Amino acid sequence: MGLWPFTAYFIIVLILVGAMLGLSYVLGQRHDEPATGDPYESGIVSEGSAHVRVSVKFYLLAMFFVIFDLEAVFIFSWEVAGRDALAGGGQVCDFLYGPNPRRLLRGGHDFL
Repeated sequence: MGLWPFTAYFIIVLILVGAMLGLSYVLGQRHDEPATGDPYESGIVSEGSAHVRVSVKFYLLAMFFVIFDLEAVFIFSWEVAGRDALAGGGQVCDFLYGPNPRRLLRGGHDFL
């Protein structure tokens, strides 16, 4: 089959991106007013500096949120993709908490 479908797709994407950028440049409005570069936050003129020192605890909380939010998405998709809810749930529990010895003896861990 070769690489021609990938090459054709890549060329089409480049043409579309170039066309959109070119049209926006040709048809777009041009502003050269003094207020164009001023910061504007929801209709309120900003006051003070934008550089505010934030505690490290904020960044730590944000990283934990992103990690566990992504983990929840993967676990949910893993459950949905399973053939039945019980088999999928057992595999997710084994992944999170370790294998259950009772299920090991019954042969419920075919994936191990």
